Amino acid sequence: MKTNLDQNYYHILISRKILGYITPEESIKLRDWINSSPENEEFYKNVVNKKEIEKWLNIRSQIDTKSDYNKIKTKLIDNSSYHKKIVYAIKYAALLIILLGSGYIIHINNSKEIKTATKISQDIQIPGYNNAKLIFANGESISLEKQDTIIPHNNGKITIDSTLGEINFRSLKQRNDSIDDVDYTKRLNTIVVPKKGEYKIRLNDGTLIYINSESRLQFPEKFSKNKRIVYLEGEAYFKVAHDSNKPFVVKTQDMDVLVLGTEFNLKAYKDENFCSTTLIKGKVNIKFSDSNGHGINRILKPNQQAKLLTNSKLISIKKVDIEPIIAWHKGQFLFKNERLEDIMKSLARWYGFKVIYTDASIKNMRCDGRIKRSERLEPLIDIIKSINNLKIKIDGYNLIISN
Repeated sequence: MKTNLDQNYYHILISRKILGYITPEESIKLRDWINSSPENEEFYKNVVNKKEIEKWLNIRSQIDTKSDYNKIKTKLIDNSSYHKKIVYAIKYAALLIILLGSGYIIHINNSKEIKTATKISQDIQIPGYNNAKLIFANGESISLEKQDTIIPHNNGKITIDSTLGEINFRSLKQRNDSIDDVDYTKRLNTIVVPKKGEYKIRLNDGTLIYINSESRLQFPEKFSKNKRIVYLEGEAYFKVAHDSNKPFVVKTQDMDVLVLGTEFNLKAYKDENFCSTTLIKGKVNIKFSDSNGHGINRILKPNQQAKLLTNSKLISIKKVDIEPIIAWHKGQFLFKNERLEDIMKSLARWYGFKVIYTDASIKNMRCDGRIKRSERLEPLIDIIKSINNLKIKIDGYNLIISN
């Protein structure tokens, strides 16, 4: 028996197709639904052939407030020439138009009517931005938040561009000497990215690293003749410059990743119970110790992820959808059937709040969604609240979620 929720889902797919945002998987589902009954096929043809729908879609760039949803809905319902079902489908298209105009698209499993916006403190509403601190090996530090400058340094220069959110060590010449591990660690600089921050760094070998919120990267200002080693706590996306004579190694508390030249995402937060490496291009060698202290090596291929449980030291390697994993470094949050707890952890790091659940079962709710990282938090909170009538209470920097 088909429920209203089932029908709503396919109406949303039709709307996504009209707007041009339907995925290949959704297209298959929609096609199967259309072919499942003559009624569905007729309904679909009526909707996509209505010229009035195009008129509404053509104004989507002008819609940027939630109140416009009710205006559009009223106009559509007042037009008696529309068949009731067509109005119902266009209502969902209008809703998607508004979300597009506001800069985000979001659909949450079992979602209900979007409620009035929650008033959240100004600081929590504001998304993260280009913000970091650089600590030199000698202990001196500099804020990178609003810094545009060129720093003469060791017969070269360090360039800081706060607009791009990037610090560049490329002009510093690489060392020609070999150094031991002890001396190497003494020469490490540290870039610290706080909550509500992100930053990029281009190392002196040309490697580009995107560093996510609540992360820190240790690196030498110049690589030596025999070493390219950096240390990560948190999350970063690496585009490693190729050098067949000098492998690039990223060390975390639980895992080492060795590469020659490749792209991958590495996540190693201390407050998570896992460390994961997701390979985008090239090949990487994962090194870690099992529960008995024995060294283990694993090779990853593109689109594979190695996930190491930090307590048990058990590792799993599987093919994954890389788009949601790397969306953050492209300026988006993208969630596909993810647990609410995992989603809220990512949002908390970016917006700077702490989450408290009154019922542990809430953490396991599954959600799909896409939102620009530049968006304010308030509209997203309103949509999350609509999941099974969730309530979110704001207490300072705490978001208290309950049924």
